[in-house]
Amino acid sequence: MPGADMATRQPWRMALSHLEAAYGGDLPAGLAVVARQGSRWDQVLSVTRAGVNSPLTSSAGRLFDAVSALLRVRDTVTYEGQAAIELEHVADPRETGTYPVPVSLSPVPGLSPMARVEVAALIRAITDDLVRGTPVPVLAGRFHNALADVVVEVCARLRDLHALSTVALSGGVFQNSLLLARCLERLENAGFTVLTHRQVPPNDGGISLGQAAVAVDLLRSRRCS
Repeated sequence: MPGADMATRQPWRMALSHLEAAYGGDLPAGLAVVARQGSRWDQVLSVTRAGVNSPLTSSAGRLFDAVSALLRVRDTVTYEGQAAIELEHVADPRETGTYPVPVSLSPVPGLSPMARVEVAALIRAITDDLVRGTPVPVLAGRFHNALADVVVEVCARLRDLHALSTVALSGGVFQNSLLLARCLERLENAGFTVLTHRQVPPNDGGISLGQAAVAVDLLRSRRCS
């Protein structure tokens, strides 16, 4: 996240970070997002490469920010989730195309395997289509479809390992109705039982409620002891 919290307010920084991870210093010719930022791009890129004030993140929201900026939907935001929301709205819901995204499971001693999603491959595929002149609504639709495919792939692999067939879709990214619908459809078609939010929001509001529930349980435990 180049500039740490600044990257949440300026999604183009996340586009820079993902493009750097996908291409290094060899960006495709004609990529408008680079020229659009001029000298600021080079300055932030230098900071990113040096690892200064650039914490790592696995946030799906930051990936949405990156793609939103890459597709020239939103470079800066004025409220949380704006870039992702606008990317969802611009996506063509009729688009059925997708992008292959490699997924692997890495063993973690004493824990369930960690899923590794090769996002760089997704960024390169989107960029290739962008440079070819593919319409933005099509690109945005394929991006949503690709993420839904990733969710199903990871769940299927974990089902094979643990014989579990119930999936809970939670987290702020599942406020995205298009992504939620795509995941729900694909998971149910794959034989999963899918749990979604109804009374509690999937984002920070739900996390806060969970934290409060844990706190109440801890207080009760102390009183009983």
